[in-house]
Amino acid sequence: MNKLQNLIKKEKLAIISCYDATFASMLANTEVDALLVGDSLGTRVKGRKDILNVTINEILYHTRAVRNGSNSLPIIADMPTQSYDKKSSALINAKKIIEAGADGVKVEGGKEIENIIKHLTKEKIFTCGHIGFTPQTKDISEFKFKLDDLLEDAKILENAGISMIVLSMLNDEIDQAITAELDIPTISYKSSNKCSGRIEILYDLLGLKISNSLKLTKKIDDNYVNFNFKSIQDFIKNTHLL
Repeated sequence: MNKLQNLIKKEKLAIISCYDATFASMLANTEVDALLVGDSLGTRVKGRKDILNVTINEILYHTRAVRNGSNSLPIIADMPTQSYDKKSSALINAKKIIEAGADGVKVEGGKEIENIIKHLTKEKIFTCGHIGFTPQTKDISEFKFKLDDLLEDAKILENAGISMIVLSMLNDEIDQAITAELDIPTISYKSSNKCSGRIEILYDLLGLKISNSLKLTKKIDDNYVNFNFKSIQDFIKNTHLL
């Protein structure tokens, strides 16, 4: 918990998703602030069309691998779809993720998971929220957002106990408004530079992809995609300088 408490005190946070020990070890030698074991492994590692196929056992496997690669970096892991439908299963699965080596968990959703958040944080589980585009529950074609609704969700989640929140694929106006209203860090994912930090997927930073079939409308900044280590260093440096 100390790692994450120190993390959220930083002014700017650069977080990178990765899934194995080799990359985690490499990232431990950079200035990255934390790692995320994301359910994006469903598309990036397993080669599936979405992340709905990712299981709790797969998250546990990759969390162990990432922890084996880095003892120093804070690690947050996604709770995959259907692993936190109920308070009882949410706590059981969150504890498994922590035991596998994560320092905290990330869950998707707004007011509908308020009670889940309260249950996890009451049990001292460091919890990161995630609003905006939530691929566990929405297809990209169904994605719509309204500032008032998102701001309400963000405030509810903060009051429920989350320690940070990912704002996924929104815009400058919404990111800036939510960041200004919250006392916790906001992390942009393919969104804007108006948040407290940014998160990117390692494979995207390296320009690695299976095909052009991923349905993301917002692409990573081409300046970062150099197919080499420098692209990672540039992302971290530019995030810290925002």
